[in-house]
Amino acid sequence: MLVGIVPAVNPGRGSLGVTGTPAFFVNGRFLNGAKPVQEFAKLINAELQRLNLPVPPAATAQAAAPAPAAPGRQ
Repeated sequence: MLVGIVPAVNPGRGSLGVTGTPAFFVNGRFLNGAKPVQEFAKLINAELQRLNLPVPPAATAQAAAPAPAAPGRQ
């Protein structure tokens, strides 16, 4: 019974390349796994530039900021 449930719950799993969570799409570009906010900012800023849209100054600063150290790895 579970075999039929998994494809119904996760229809994009095979066709979109999603194999786990978290999984994100930004304008069709796939990000797999937990990512720091800076990685999202870089991807979003690149998409804005590709579409000839203005990148907000705060978004540029956020993308340039170093990612914080993971807890216990300082």
